[in-house]
Amino acid sequence: MDSVSTATIVNGLVLGWSVAWPPGPINAEMIRRALLPRGQGGGFWAAWQLGLGACTGDFLWAFGVAAGAGALLASPRLHLALGVVSFLLLLFLAFNFARGAWQVAHAHRSVVDQPIRRSAVSRGYLLGLTLALTSPWNVGFWFAVVGGQGAAQGHATFLGSLVLAAAVVSGAIRLDDCSLHGLEAGGANFCPAGLAGGNTGGERARHARFCGAPGLALALMLRSRLVVGLEAMSNREKKLTINEIYFSLQGESTWAGLPCVFVRLTFCDLRCTYCDTEYAFYEGKKETLGEIVGAVTGYDCKLVEVTGGEPLLQKNVLPLMTLLADAGRTILLETSGAHDISEVDPRVHRIMDLKTPGSGEVERNLFSNIAHLTKRDEVKFVIGSREDYEWSRAQVSEHRLAERCHAVLFSPIFGRIDPREIVEWVLADNLPVRFQLQMHKFIWTPTQRGV
Repeated sequence: MDSVSTATIVNGLVLGWSVAWPPGPINAEMIRRALLPRGQGGGFWAAWQLGLGACTGDFLWAFGVAAGAGALLASPRLHLALGVVSFLLLLFLAFNFARGAWQVAHAHRSVVDQPIRRSAVSRGYLLGLTLALTSPWNVGFWFAVVGGQGAAQGHATFLGSLVLAAAVVSGAIRLDDCSLHGLEAGGANFCPAGLAGGNTGGERARHARFCGAPGLALALMLRSRLVVGLEAMSNREKKLTINEIYFSLQGESTWAGLPCVFVRLTFCDLRCTYCDTEYAFYEGKKETLGEIVGAVTGYDCKLVEVTGGEPLLQKNVLPLMTLLADAGRTILLETSGAHDISEVDPRVHRIMDLKTPGSGEVERNLFSNIAHLTKRDEVKFVIGSREDYEWSRAQVSEHRLAERCHAVLFSPIFGRIDPREIVEWVLADNLPVRFQLQMHKFIWTPTQRGV
């Protein structure tokens, strides 16, 4: 061990960081793979396979050069072979990037929407190894820099060469590992605690710059802005069938009494016996999400309710709510509870109506939705009889709704039951629920639309 000094290891670590730092084909391909969603073959481990292959090539070069293989550079045939292989590999990578750019420009969607084959992911290691062994940058670096280090320090022994090579690869792996974790987690995993937690592309890029990955930071910032912009553009062109959009007073839920913009979607697959919006079953017109957002934001009101009909019947309601939330609106979703609510943007306050026996649609309740409810959400029971009340009371107890949700609402079927009866039942049982009336039906005529 006397022949292996601490300086050898330190020099190797520094050289490893040096070879992994500059932008090049390997870093570019690692960035591309790291920024793809995991479900499409991307993420940390997909990029790590390529980086591991490159590190293997670096190890071979570092060991060979440190052991005195510099004489190989004297062969013109080697120069030609390395040049041809490197040119073909770079051409292949350029083709991949150009194809992705063409798809973005002509399909208005990010390349992350294009699934990659699993075989392409599995070949990442070999691609990284080949690039590291044949890249002119790598060849020049190893022979000029590492060769010079070994000659200057006299570490041409087998053990010295091995230690230097291992230290170089350790340094390169450490930088790649930090950078890839930062790309995958938006900067939070490889930045100091005081800087982690930024959500925007610009914030993540600033964090990455501080933590030592300027090339990756720039790529992350540009990619983040490109993806967000293209996704927003694509979403705004999607369409929904809209029954009406109007500005009124919120008449129900814990938000009652506040000014609110209502977006009523067409279609419903339930036929509740007390339905007061049957006109929304079929009436409506197609509008793009961009037009809808424009109409909503034109009212300059922060509270927006998406209702129906049954809004979740139209899948494009999901990006609509995201666009509205991105625009700084507080979003309420009123849904029957017969459709999956798990994919709704977590910023949305879900008001889920569990159908009572008196509705005629009690069998349509999707009780698996209850597991997705949070303290942002509310559950509503519309009650028309003692039977409805007892059924509702049982659900509140069985599913511990008062603990799970922000509020549990008991509402009378307008004109079918005296509201005072429900109030007396609630007080007698001391239920942890909120009684409510449909405020708008007392302010305006019960059948008036657009209020």
